[in-house]
Amino acid sequence: MVSTPTPPTSKLLILLSFFRALAGRPVRHWAPADPLPEEVAEGYEIGHDITLWRLPAGYVRVRERHVRFEDAVVDTPAAFRLPTLMADRRIGPWLTCTSWLIDHPEKTILVDTGEAPDFGSASYFAGTSPMLRRVYPRLIDCRVPKPQTLPRLLAAAGKNLEDIDQCVLSHLHSDHVANLGLLPSKTRVVLAEDETRHSVGSGRLLQKLPSDPDRLHFIEGNYDEPVFGTSHPLTEREDVRVVRTPGHTIGHSSVLIDLGDQQVLLAGDSAFSDQQLAEGSIPGVVESLSRTRRTYMKLEALTRVKPTVLLFSHDPENRQKLIARFPLRS
Repeated sequence: MVSTPTPPTSKLLILLSFFRALAGRPVRHWAPADPLPEEVAEGYEIGHDITLWRLPAGYVRVRERHVRFEDAVVDTPAAFRLPTLMADRRIGPWLTCTSWLIDHPEKTILVDTGEAPDFGSASYFAGTSPMLRRVYPRLIDCRVPKPQTLPRLLAAAGKNLEDIDQCVLSHLHSDHVANLGLLPSKTRVVLAEDETRHSVGSGRLLQKLPSDPDRLHFIEGNYDEPVFGTSHPLTEREDVRVVRTPGHTIGHSSVLIDLGDQQVLLAGDSAFSDQQLAEGSIPGVVESLSRTRRTYMKLEALTRVKPTVLLFSHDPENRQKLIARFPLRS
């Protein structure tokens, strides 16, 4: 695909729109919002004595270019990607910030923590840069009704925060790490080491990570994967593994649940939907275009290895995908 270079006049207009967005009000004040969806925690018996819980831990709405860049601007230089994104004032519908709870015979694993009710507050962004504190509320709008707080969702699944043995982070954007501070000190936090490295403009909230470095466990490639090359087992029977899916962020990871004759991939923000993956369209927030495209190829290859359910964090079709394959836990 060949994109049309952005002319100088367009670049000037984009920059003016970007600075107007930064100087303006947070998204929740300038864009009318639809009513929030009403969702509940649901468990699916996926086999091998594993229950996968879908936890709707808050909601986010983003600009249309956040979900996909038009062909004409997809190859915008990295320095211009955020201004081009924020120049778009078209806002989409509410999307679920999905966390996943894997109730495994060996342990309880939380994948991402969802959004927190205090999004946008001074305490929420404590320790971050002034620019990050300004950009986030002007880039996205997040809401967490009381029934969608992480402790209440866990209670609906028959668990509490103390039951979480491991928490796998797909990446360090706000709607995936906001509730890390709620987890007990015994919970191990698993992520890719390069996700913890500071990068200007990445939007990663490193300050949300535990201050105790002993709680952080970095992904190691010690299990051969036909598609991803290597993976990091989380269970003794090696049926739950972390795989690398970079692009959205440089250290983005996903969790593969191997059920023998089929598999489930908790794919984070590696894409927004199956349709986007099939089209090869690129979201507006990616750290690496080339790695995003390679990850797309690997996800498509994964579905050819054996029947695979791809579950993206913000995909409205997640519930339908799961119900079509697995019994809903009563």
